Amino acid sequence: MPRKPRLHTPGGLYHVILRGNNRQNILNDDVDRLELERFVATGLDRYGCRLHAYCWMSNHIHMAVQVGTIPLGSLMRWIASQFARSWNKRRHCTGHVFERRHRAILVNADQYALQLVRYIHLNPVQAGMVDHAEEYAWSSHACYLGLTENPWLTTDWVISQFSNYKETAQRRFARFVKTPSDDEYESKLVSPLGRDVRILDDDEFLSSVSERSTTDFCKEGLDEIITRICDVYGVTESMLASTNRSRKLARIRAEITHIAMDSSGATLAEIAKRFRRAESVLCRAVHRYRRSTSFRNQVN
Repeated sequence: MPRKPRLHTPGGLYHVILRGNNRQNILNDDVDRLELERFVATGLDRYGCRLHAYCWMSNHIHMAVQVGTIPLGSLMRWIASQFARSWNKRRHCTGHVFERRHRAILVNADQYALQLVRYIHLNPVQAGMVDHAEEYAWSSHACYLGLTENPWLTTDWVISQFSNYKETAQRRFARFVKTPSDDEYESKLVSPLGRDVRILDDDEFLSSVSERSTTDFCKEGLDEIITRICDVYGVTESMLASTNRSRKLARIRAEITHIAMDSSGATLAEIAKRFRRAESVLCRAVHRYRRSTSFRNQVN
C-alpha cells in the first residue's frame, strides 16, 4: 500500500523521528552531535521553523518542530543531506546515513505538547543510558531547567504552561518530567491509532486539521535530487553523464532515476537525456535497483 502524502499545517507541531540507515549509529562522538546542531540551527532559520524539544540518540534523533509556511519536509531533507555530506567526508566514505524518510506525526499542541517534550527528554532514561534526564548532555532538558542555553531552541511556550515565574516553572517542569507518564500516551506519540496515523488526537482535531492543511507537495525537483544524491556519494553530475561504465555510477544513476520518477514527476526520457543514456538501459538499471532495495528491506 503506498504511503499517504505528508500533511502540511502552517503553525503545526510535529513529532519528528529520523533514524540512521539500517539503524546504524549516526552520532558516534561530540563532533557528530555538534555538526548536527549546526545544521539544525541553520535549517530552522532557513525554513522558518521553531524547535521546542530535541534529543540526539546514538542511532536516531527526536525533535518537536513547529513549522511555518514552508512544509516540514524541506527542513528535514536539508538537515539530512547536509549532515550526511559532513558525516561521510569525516569518514572518507559515501552512501546513505539516514533512512530515506523521516517520520512525522502532527500533534495537537494544546493537549499533547507537554507529554511530547517529556517523552523526548526521557528517551535516554528509557534506553538505560542515564538514570535521570538532566544527566544526558544531548537533549534540550538542561535548557528547560535553566542550566544551559541554545539560541535556536524555543522553551518559553512550554515552560510558561507551568507558571508565569520562570524559576517556579522550571521546578514544576522538572517534577513533571519525573512523574510517571501514561504508557498509552507514550505509545501514541510514536504510533498514533485512529483514522489517520499521521495525526495524534481526536476526530474534532482531525477535522480542523483537514480544513487548514494541504498535502506537502513541496518536493525536490530533478536538479535538487541530483545534487543531493551526488553529495551523498561524492560524485558529480558530469561523472554520471560520462562514458564511464562503472557499477557504482550505474547504481547511482538508477537511484536518482527511481527517486526522481517517484517524487518529482520527472520522466524516464528526461532523466535519460540528462545522463546521456538510452532509456532502455536506464529502465533496466532502475528495475535492478528496485529489486535489490526491496530485498534488503524485507531482510531488515
